[in-house]
Amino acid sequence: LDLFDVQDKSYQEDVVPKGQSLIVSIEAGVTLGWHKYVGDAGISIGIDSFGASAPAEVLYPHFGFSVEAIVKKINDKLDS
Repeated sequence: LDLFDVQDKSYQEDVVPKGQSLIVSIEAGVTLGWHKYVGDAGISIGIDSFGASAPAEVLYPHFGFSVEAIVKKINDKLDS
């Protein structure tokens, strides 16, 4: 996020266009800071708890990091 913030505004707009119906951030880490980019109508998908330790193939499904789970969150948001 720090590197993105120092880029020129036209680059930022190319990567995260304003006025889109839905902007989604997905990070296998905390969602803190993503609201600035996704806005009030967007979705930040991440892991906002600490202490879990296991291989990714165990943790990702537990925290909803599967294609199916992410698509469901996006579709639910679009349907609301």
